[in-house]
Amino acid sequence: MKYLYLSLFITSSFLFGGGHIVKPIEINTTLPLNSIADKFYEQGDYTQALNSLQTDTIHYADPRLHYLWAKSAEALGKKDEAMFAYERVLILDPYFLDTKNRLAIVYTQTDRESLANELTGRRDDRSNLSGIFDISYGYDSNLNANPIQDNLDKYFNVTGSPNEISSSFLRLNGFEKYDYEFGSAWKIETTLNLLYQNTFKDHLYDMSVGNLNFNPIYQYNQFQFKFPLSYATIHYLDTHLMNQYDFSPTLLTTLKENNFLSLQAEISKGDFIATQYQKRDSKTNGVKAIYYYQLNEYDLLSIAYYYQKQEAILSSDERFVDVAFKTIEVYGIFYLYSKLSFSATLLYQKAEYRDDIDTTKIISSDLREDDLYRINAKFDYPLYQDTELYLSDEYTTTNSNYMPAEYDKNTLLVGISMHY
Repeated sequence: MKYLYLSLFITSSFLFGGGHIVKPIEINTTLPLNSIADKFYEQGDYTQALNSLQTDTIHYADPRLHYLWAKSAEALGKKDEAMFAYERVLILDPYFLDTKNRLAIVYTQTDRESLANELTGRRDDRSNLSGIFDISYGYDSNLNANPIQDNLDKYFNVTGSPNEISSSFLRLNGFEKYDYEFGSAWKIETTLNLLYQNTFKDHLYDMSVGNLNFNPIYQYNQFQFKFPLSYATIHYLDTHLMNQYDFSPTLLTTLKENNFLSLQAEISKGDFIATQYQKRDSKTNGVKAIYYYQLNEYDLLSIAYYYQKQEAILSSDERFVDVAFKTIEVYGIFYLYSKLSFSATLLYQKAEYRDDIDTTKIISSDLREDDLYRINAKFDYPLYQDTELYLSDEYTTTNSNYMPAEYDKNTLLVGISMHY
């Protein structure tokens, strides 16, 4: 979150992942790159050198351009711009000249000691271990995602329908990542994510989730290929609810300066463990496309489209229900002042069901359709090195021709994240 530009290259969105080791580009560094910029730099006119480099789109994939860019910015005292330029050099060629040393110095000069230590400590060790521990306190206005009781009673013409359940909760979240680089283009990223939520009012809604991800990554020039395999297990509703298996091959590419595109396929299978849900095992296939635009050194906008087809299985040869999800999501992060950052997500999802069970008594048309709207806003503020305080609020509402599927929900969180 703190250093967004580097994170965009080294990690990719929605899921953990991304590698920054690429196949070094074989370039004769004795040949001129940009004669105009070189001349300005040699004359000490660093401003003109920088202007020339920033408009040079022909050599943008050449690490020498970004190296000279970084040195020019550094000479002008623009430490942050120099930092991002050195980082781009390492993305294109991890072993280019003395870039690691120069970047470590800039990290130190800009009070990023942990990054400097990590960078210099990895020269001879091509593995890296990092993690995040997050503790938060929150309030959920509708834990069970239910319509209000009066609507349910009126719809079913009965009494005793369940109420909305609201409660505060404590959430603990631990994330561990281990990277190992081999060769000049391959990297393996392994992550482990553990989440526990203790709901104070009704422990039926306590939740434990474990997720293990194994992600081989291959980088070739501006193309990054990921092949993540993941396994998740969920304990919820006072039972070992389900296990889930996912394979999501992904392509991340640079379109041009500050423009990036991610394309992902998704194949997943959910196996319900709890006896009362075992007949609802599910299979999901889908595709995702995410376009990122870097507004400046810190701020980012993205727009994503997801299409997913989910099939729940009643038995080995009988479908329980099919549903197609179409999702549009817009995300932005902006750095305000005094290191305070603000991020927001706007999401719209259309769900179209095909239910083979007789539903004429509960919906007015042949097909059930749901519209989900969600907005999330979050503020982050660094308390001290590698520790952040955050406040977030998320509001969700649904409309449906199947009235029991309609609900409103608001979740407020305040927490602390510690990086190591």
